[in-house]
Amino acid sequence: MLVITLKALSLNHDTKKIFFFPEIIKRVKEGGSFPFRPLIPDYIDSKARNIISDCWREVPEERPSIDHVASLIKHINGQYSGNKKSLMEQMLDKVTREADLQAQDLEEEKNKSDQLLFQMLPA
Repeated sequence: MLVITLKALSLNHDTKKIFFFPEIIKRVKEGGSFPFRPLIPDYIDSKARNIISDCWREVPEERPSIDHVASLIKHINGQYSGNKKSLMEQMLDKVTREADLQAQDLEEEKNKSDQLLFQMLPA
């Protein structure tokens, strides 16, 4: 069982909280008016924060396309130089990797649930 201990997944800025993988999946699936998402550090540029938030929208059809995200990032990168540009690229890469891993984990959990359901149903 995967254990996440990142402060970014804490619901409280001041404390670390451990969330087990099933709890994370449950909270993400529940959605609601306060969906379960990692905290975005305050030092992240507001434009980058907006892109991240847009990519985390509950309704997939409301999320920007990858081409649109790339265009926005290129525009932002053009406005910044040096460390800020590098930091934003690193953060985007990290968020993309984390999103890919979470999507893969969710798909695996869905497959396991489907298999269990089919085993439980009469033939």
